[in-house]
Amino acid sequence: MKQETKNTPPQNIWDLAVIGGGPAGMMAASRAAECGAKVVLLEKNDTLGKKLLITGGGRCNVTNAEFDTRKFLSKFKGNDKFLFSAFSQRGVKETLDFFHAHDMPTKVEAENRVFPKSNSAKSVWDVLARSMKDNGVTLLSRSPVAGFVKKGNEILAVRCADGKEIKAKAFVLATGGMSRPETGSTGDGFVWLKKSGIPSLRRTRLWCLLRSKTPGSKNSRASACPASK
Repeated sequence: MKQETKNTPPQNIWDLAVIGGGPAGMMAASRAAECGAKVVLLEKNDTLGKKLLITGGGRCNVTNAEFDTRKFLSKFKGNDKFLFSAFSQRGVKETLDFFHAHDMPTKVEAENRVFPKSNSAKSVWDVLARSMKDNGVTLLSRSPVAGFVKKGNEILAVRCADGKEIKAKAFVLATGGMSRPETGSTGDGFVWLKKSGIPSLRRTRLWCLLRSKTPGSKNSRASACPASK
């Protein structure tokens, strides 16, 4: 992974610009570069995958060991048809094969939840970061995005907060939702889409783990996160 700085000469045009350095953005950037594309990833934080490192209580629930695609997608409550095409091309087996091939063994726990054997989300982070580096992805960290540069209905570039424009032939928006703003997950992508007149799917509530301050009480699953509305 090449770290670009303000003194690095700008590229004329990238094949792909990925906005957001979470696991989705890291995987998308790595895979596109592996297939021969010239890829740049823009991340507003100083490091990649901040939310990834705390997910699953710091252990990262990688996937679910249900290898029947239709059964797996039936858990997504009405979004199964939308997701089927993507998962039929790269499903649970392919996901696990990827991590195993990158020397990250996994284990299956209750309800078929898959975790790294190390019990550390850092293992997942290491695989994704190393894959980006090996495939030649250029990383622009500390590069908050302000919006898109458009001509008609065509997106020509990403406009950064400092005024710099990153031109590309294609774009992947992987900024995530609004569940953990302290990690950078603040819903910026929804704002850019709205300003650009690009329709987006309706956001829905997600279940989250609430920690009680009552001494001796256990963690419990409770109401939906207000930030995910």
